[in-house]
Amino acid sequence: MTDWKILVRGVSLAETEATEELYARLRGFQQRLGMALGRDEAQDAYHDLIIRLVEQIRLGRLRNPDALPGYAQVIMRRMVALRVRDLSRHRLADLPEIVVRDPAPDPLAALLEQERADVACRLAATLKPVDQEIMAGRTRHELGMTPTQYRLRRWRAKARLTARYRARMSE
Repeated sequence: MTDWKILVRGVSLAETEATEELYARLRGFQQRLGMALGRDEAQDAYHDLIIRLVEQIRLGRLRNPDALPGYAQVIMRRMVALRVRDLSRHRLADLPEIVVRDPAPDPLAALLEQERADVACRLAATLKPVDQEIMAGRTRHELGMTPTQYRLRRWRAKARLTARYRARMSE
């Protein structure tokens, strides 16, 4: 049996000495993790790597014990990629939201807004005179209505105006 096969067999049998030897033999990965993630993260990441390797070995997912260093390399790369992604998301989430707008007025946006306002005014003119007054902001007292009549009339006027506006804009 090769050294890796003996080591994997011991780890799969939950032998403490085998796990300690695995930890010692793959120590070079800690340096690689330090280069990728920084010294502060390296020790934790290396410990996580060993834990994942032990779990995978005990679950029987390592078919070729001689390929253990390569298997560890793949797990390490995935761990680094996930940690870098999480760190970048965390850093981006900490940044305040920045909205950049061009200070110059957008002539097209202004033209579209003017067109929408003109359409809304023309459509409001097609409403009944009472509904026009409600939409213009007249109060229920000025119109001599009860609160329920006013709310119902205002709601219906808004619904009619919205429906006409949507139909007009979809043409």
